[in-house]
Amino acid sequence: MTAIAWPEASPSIVERSNSASIGTRLAHPLLRGTVGLGLAVLTRIGGYSQLEQLLWLSRLIDLPAAALVPPNGTERRTVQLKNFRAEWLWHDELADPRQQQDSALLYFHGGGYIGGGLNTHRRLVAKIGRASWMPALNVDYRQLPSAHFTETLDDAVASYEYLLEQGFRPERIIVSGDSAGGGLAFRLALAIRERGLPMPGGFPRSHRGRTSTRRSATPIPTDTAIPTYPLGPWI
Repeated sequence: MTAIAWPEASPSIVERSNSASIGTRLAHPLLRGTVGLGLAVLTRIGGYSQLEQLLWLSRLIDLPAAALVPPNGTERRTVQLKNFRAEWLWHDELADPRQQQDSALLYFHGGGYIGGGLNTHRRLVAKIGRASWMPALNVDYRQLPSAHFTETLDDAVASYEYLLEQGFRPERIIVSGDSAGGGLAFRLALAIRERGLPMPGGFPRSHRGRTSTRRSATPIPTDTAIPTYPLGPWI
């Protein structure tokens, strides 16, 4: 009986993110009690037309966010795909991903599938890419109310296929996202399997959870990485 040569496990490094600013901590409950409550009320008494108008307004959040410049040393190039756009973000110490296809981070922004975009998440994605030491493809997928979620998923699949067509090996592609974008990343994993495409290298997930005990009810940052290589051949 031949023994299986298992690959050596690489060392894992866990880093705690910085605490949210006071402004962010105050804005969260404020928006939850105003915008969140307003959306709930409109869905019950306002009718679909008024809710749709509000959804369209939420898309405007990305426009003023264009004033948020990426970190120093960030290179940026726009990519126009069939039904949506994306942009490459990489640190100037890395090679241009359009010329050297080593590894890539495929990122889907959060926003409840109704808001956010390239501008709102440019700084975040650029920082994640730099910390990961790989270029990042920030995807501006189609959202409600102008697109159904099936079209959003089609955009996610198309962005992954774009990386494969550019020459990136699947095991060197990491798919990630925050909030709704994190959910889209995991749904993409199922779509990749359903369509017979090669699986990417992993699906890191970031979210903030709460413990279930009263004594310790402080939000705890949780980061989970789900690799598909080298476990894939044996599971």
